[in-house]
Amino acid sequence: MAKIDYSFHTHTFRCGHAVGTDEEYVKAAIKADFHYFGFSDHVMLPGIQHRIGIRGDYDLYYADYIASTRALREKYKDHFDIQIGFECEWLGDGYGEYYRTILENGDVDYLILGQHCFMIGRRLMLYGSLFDYKVARKAYIEDLIAGMESGLFLYVAHPDYIFRYTNEVSDEDIKAARLIFETAVKLDIPLEINMGPSRWDHSRKDAQGDWLLAYPQKWFWDLAKEYDVDVCIGPDVHDPNEILSSDYDWAVEFASSRGLRLLSGKDLYERIKKRR
Repeated sequence: MAKIDYSFHTHTFRCGHAVGTDEEYVKAAIKADFHYFGFSDHVMLPGIQHRIGIRGDYDLYYADYIASTRALREKYKDHFDIQIGFECEWLGDGYGEYYRTILENGDVDYLILGQHCFMIGRRLMLYGSLFDYKVARKAYIEDLIAGMESGLFLYVAHPDYIFRYTNEVSDEDIKAARLIFETAVKLDIPLEINMGPSRWDHSRKDAQGDWLLAYPQKWFWDLAKEYDVDVCIGPDVHDPNEILSSDYDWAVEFASSRGLRLLSGKDLYERIKKRR
């Protein structure tokens, strides 16, 4: 079984729903014998309104997040080459240009596409705030595909996120999932098996001992084996202890049991360096 020796989906306390210092995450990654590591906190956007606890304010960006992670990259350079990034939503071409700028000017090394929200005016809203699931799914798929087509993102985090809002998989859900896979193959953009379950209460299992998951959605990834798509693991850690306690074997088995092609930390790192 492949060993997971990386995390490029790592949050910090700034987002409001994670804990621990930046250095504690790095030390945990070293203790876990990671060879590749990147910070990708929720992107801090200028001039927007958002719910408390969704992401950090923009004034934490340069003076805090970038400064701190750059200092740690230098301090721990003998262990691994820390990469600095953000997890972002696609919010239209205007913010697409903002993302392109921070990549091109070297503020960050990479971006991952993690759709949780859409924009109304200058306010971020969760897809789950839409009362009609079909409307939410349509908005999510349109935004996700546009983000993938932008060419700005290393990979797509939890591509099956929207399906957490339905209990019955419809033909339209399957059609939407197939569009995600087809686009990923066409654009050569990996899809992430998200390890969010590692943060959940272990009582959330069914009678057979399987996770009761919001995502990854089993039916979604069962479909993935029909496509020549690259897959990666996203630890999605929000606490340094999760780097050490997350069930990486579970995630690898989830991929390998479906015959999915799992990228290594080195593969992702090389993709980052190639983009620069």
